[in-house]
Amino acid sequence: MMTIVESTQKAIAECLGNIKLRIKPTALVRSRKLGAKRLLGLILSRMYKALQLESDDYYDELGEDPVSRQALSQARQYLYPECIREFFDMAAKIAAEDETLDCYRGMRLIAIDGSDIALENSEELKSKFGCSGPNKDAATALASIAYGPLDHVIYDCRIDKYEKDERELAKLHVERLCELGLRGSLLLFYRWYPSAEFIESKAASYTKSRRALLSALGCGNLLRSHQIQAPA
Repeated sequence: MMTIVESTQKAIAECLGNIKLRIKPTALVRSRKLGAKRLLGLILSRMYKALQLESDDYYDELGEDPVSRQALSQARQYLYPECIREFFDMAAKIAAEDETLDCYRGMRLIAIDGSDIALENSEELKSKFGCSGPNKDAATALASIAYGPLDHVIYDCRIDKYEKDERELAKLHVERLCELGLRGSLLLFYRWYPSAEFIESKAASYTKSRRALLSALGCGNLLRSHQIQAPA
């Protein structure tokens, strides 16, 4: 089985033949700084700093002159977001099937949490995701991830409207974990996540029986951290 890096490198090398990648068939086909291969390589690399700084470092490693943030943002518009998602899902699937990754007593440890993300304050994004702030005029989205703190793998990620309930995205994470074959994982939530409605929610999309949401993942017990006492 190929590693995540090998699979990603292969997909990038073959990206020009992927008709689902580019919004226009003629876009990003030339061998230039912002061709499809260069652009995908930058997007799929880990970005911890500002976009311009990450871009400068990326092209510096390639021995090429950097591109502007504006040029990069414009070029990204020619890529289908769904295709980028396919790269992510491919990596998550490979990681889920890797039995050598760190576990806790044979279980994958997966933390689920959401966070607000400040967006560019455009009318389009305000309409798509909603707004926060005292005057409800700051474009904001809700993001959520299912992350393995031991193996450092993000198994699923979601972005939705600001007003969305984080538990709704958590349900989608659980569904995705089931699809990845990770039933029986040890899930970590903040205290308010496991409400009665959340636990008893019927998951008809991934189980034909009327089993509870967390039960569908193989969760037989639920503990709150404040109930666990340290030994004297």
